Amino acid sequence: MSRKSVKVKLPPVEIIAYSYPFEKIQVDRNYTANRFLNPIRLEDMEEFLRLADADVRKSLDGLGLRRKAEENTRTLLTRILTKFGFESVDLEFSPGGPLAFTAYE
Repeated sequence: MSRKSVKVKLPPVEIIAYSYPFEKIQVDRNYTANRFLNPIRLEDMEEFLRLADADVRKSLDGLGLRRKAEENTRTLLTRILTKFGFESVDLEFSPGGPLAFTAYE
């Protein structure tokens, strides 16, 4: 490589933080308090949300996160490296397995 070009091999994309926005879910307390018309208990709702969170975690690889992360990384590093004077920037991502989030599991 010349002094005006750079080639960088990057590690595979990893998910290092994930949070299901439980605080944004609103439960109608009037509806759940009146069990006469509602066979769903609050415990059932909590279990449903836990299962939904687990399903999202299992589906991470199909959500396009790897492509988007690589695209954003490529844009950011290319901008930074061209600011440092490189005219040619070649970024290569190492292949990785299925995306998963395991830091807190």
